[in-house]
Amino acid sequence: MNLRKLHQRLWPRSAKDFTHLGDTTYTPNGPLVFIDRGASILGVAHLDYVQWTQPQRRGNIVRCPQLDDKLGVWILLDVLPSYGVKCDVLLTDSEEKGLSTGAYFDPPKQYNWMFQFDRAGVDAAMYQYERATHRAMLHDYGITVNPGSFSDISTMDHLQCVGFNFGCGYRNQHTSHCYANLHETKMMVQKFRCFASEYQHTTLAHEPDTIPPYDPMDYEDRHYDQDAEWHYHLDRRH
Repeated sequence: MNLRKLHQRLWPRSAKDFTHLGDTTYTPNGPLVFIDRGASILGVAHLDYVQWTQPQRRGNIVRCPQLDDKLGVWILLDVLPSYGVKCDVLLTDSEEKGLSTGAYFDPPKQYNWMFQFDRAGVDAAMYQYERATHRAMLHDYGITVNPGSFSDISTMDHLQCVGFNFGCGYRNQHTSHCYANLHETKMMVQKFRCFASEYQHTTLAHEPDTIPPYDPMDYEDRHYDQDAEWHYHLDRRH
């Protein structure tokens, strides 16, 4: 895994610094950047963050709050291609406000399924997409499905395909003490590579009208301070 590239993904402070990477749509909640790689699955990551500090690394531990979800951005843009995993990429904004621009995505094709790396630890969440069959599929690759609160894919069931949110090894998200263990990141990427190799051509359909609409005010108890930084009274894993 290219750690120099990780540093480059962690450093930019604005989502606009990524708009040159693909086709950009500007929504009321911010930009939406789509990169078409000719794939049948879609990877999603958000460019916004709760706090920003200069990244620090010691061994396999990286520290900075913007790991949520710039770590996922790095995985999609740099790590998965190096592992031979082919996916289209969608970079969103305003996820941390519960207003993900992913809700505005108009896909140019029907995807078999979509996924994120935007979760603490080394498990997965599926939100409204979870079914016993999907849990069993992930279990075969050593990935446990647990409840989650919200991520971009929670707003994207209009794509009519199943979504997965994988843990990527960060901890203490939404705080200045956020860090990632890159051993865990690599382990989850390797598990995902095996999972994707088996199922990338499998259609996992989802009927969006079976689940009540998502209410963004249920995501977090939050307020907006004078410095225009989002602060959270509850720390959740996504």
